[in-house]
Amino acid sequence: MQDYRMPERAEYFKAKGYWKGDTIVDYLSRTAEQFPDKVGIVDPYARLTWKEVEGKSQALALHLLEMGVSPHDRVMIQLPNWHEFVIAYCGVSEIGAIPVTINTVLRDGEVSFILKHSEAVAIILPAELGGFNYIEMMQRIKPALPFLKEVIVVDHGGRKWPGTADFGDLTRPDILKKYDQDHLLKYRPQGDDIDSILYTSGTMGSPKGVITTHDIHDYSTKTFCLETGITKDEGLFLLSPLSFQFSITQGLYSAVYCGAKLVITDKFEGEKALQIIDEEKCTFLLGPPFFLMGILDAATLENRHVTGVRVYFCGGAHLPPETVKKAKEVLNCQMINGYGLTETACALMTRLGDPDEVVVNSAGRPFPPAMEAKIVDDEGREVKPGETGEILFRGPSVTIGYFRNPAADEAAFADGVWLKTGDLVEKRAD
Repeated sequence: MQDYRMPERAEYFKAKGYWKGDTIVDYLSRTAEQFPDKVGIVDPYARLTWKEVEGKSQALALHLLEMGVSPHDRVMIQLPNWHEFVIAYCGVSEIGAIPVTINTVLRDGEVSFILKHSEAVAIILPAELGGFNYIEMMQRIKPALPFLKEVIVVDHGGRKWPGTADFGDLTRPDILKKYDQDHLLKYRPQGDDIDSILYTSGTMGSPKGVITTHDIHDYSTKTFCLETGITKDEGLFLLSPLSFQFSITQGLYSAVYCGAKLVITDKFEGEKALQIIDEEKCTFLLGPPFFLMGILDAATLENRHVTGVRVYFCGGAHLPPETVKKAKEVLNCQMINGYGLTETACALMTRLGDPDEVVVNSAGRPFPPAMEAKIVDDEGREVKPGETGEILFRGPSVTIGYFRNPAADEAAFADGVWLKTGDLVEKRAD
């Protein structure tokens, strides 16, 4: 396996205090100890305390070890916004294996390519979703995937599928009694180990596996929670798919780190979202404008004003000014606008208290604090305010490269340092 640790970069960011070696396994351990009975994850199928999340994650981890999964092995997760996604991600991480998360809309060709390229040894997926049978897909593609040993199925109907392992069976806590309490400690990942591999959409060629280390996620998460004021008392309502980098970092990681309640749902309806916000006392919403508009339209139809929402963090698309105005009237909340990539998570962000004009007409300033950005012309020269150019990033929250793809590494990093995005933006005077 190629060495992605990049020691010079790691030592620099460690010396600066950006990379501190914390992992999501450390987060979960601390949160489960501090808030064992606090509700941590809510979806349409379950309400789990943080202690239950830890127990199910550790049970899955032990079963994966018994199946032959080892540290640094890749395990694909193709699940919607269900509590099982969180358990799968944390359980795979418990043994130092690497989650490879993909969108549930991907089908045979894309799934087969990513499984083959990542050499994933296991996949965790639903039996059916949206009328599509994932079991049949695996029957079609698995014969050509020699590395893939285990197919693990989530089926809320309780059905058992031949030739697969049942996720519910693998997360029962009984297995914890077979092992010493400290058994999993020897498998815990380190900060500079690979935390996840997320594949780009492949709109310009084959998908590329973006590598994120635990240190990168840790720095992005802690600075985000500090900047936005997220604490254990927050109710985070994540509307974007959990398989996205934005959702993993700003949603999943933030909840586990702070001990906040993470609320997720696999189907979005504006009226239902309003009900969830009210019942779960959601205070911080994360998702693109489409979801915000759906919530606002439903609230308008019901002629109601929503109380308790503190922030709506918006990303992924342009935020119309009329939407910001309406959100402040109906939700009575502050708006944050952001921009990011799979390679960076959130890289630009407006701040709480910024004027509406800044939130609407910009993606904000570089984030986290140590993130650097520059906008350059075709010759690589920085543009002046009012001019347009390609935005580049460097810093401790930028990917360390692409999995088994040195050509992509070389193409993406200008001078081996600055990440080229291919996105054209206008530089504002402020």
